[in-house]
Amino acid sequence: MVPLAITEIDLGCAGSNVAVESTGQLDLSRNSANNTSTMRWTVDHSSQEPLQHQIAGCVRHGVASGELATGEQLPPAVELAAALSVDRNTVLAAYRQLRDEGLLEFRRGRGARVTSAGAPLASVTEAAHALIAVARAQGLGRTELIRLIEELT
Repeated sequence: MVPLAITEIDLGCAGSNVAVESTGQLDLSRNSANNTSTMRWTVDHSSQEPLQHQIAGCVRHGVASGELATGEQLPPAVELAAALSVDRNTVLAAYRQLRDEGLLEFRRGRGARVTSAGAPLASVTEAAHALIAVARAQGLGRTELIRLIEELT
């Protein structure tokens, strides 16, 4: 299946405005007048990483980069699923995972909203500190650790 790209989705309370391209990315454009946000969604259907993890990663990246602010509404699961050519339950699983991590909240009739902008970055920083400690204990220097990370990503 070839992934589709959405170049614009209006996240305002009114309906959604969707334009489709073939680049494999979804771009949500910010418009301060109607509280619409900008965020790029990238899903690789040929990747071994599960689609729900890729979608959750897009949200985490959006929060960490400031593209998504606390209180901002995410697109409805049905619309995002159609835009990314995935099943609605895949998007819902990603949203539930993020809710369980404390990054999203669900409100009936109001959709999924970002609740915290600091938690994902804090957990990555904590994991990085742990990785550095393990690397030092194993005798790896900074250069070797960076090279290892580059090889794995």
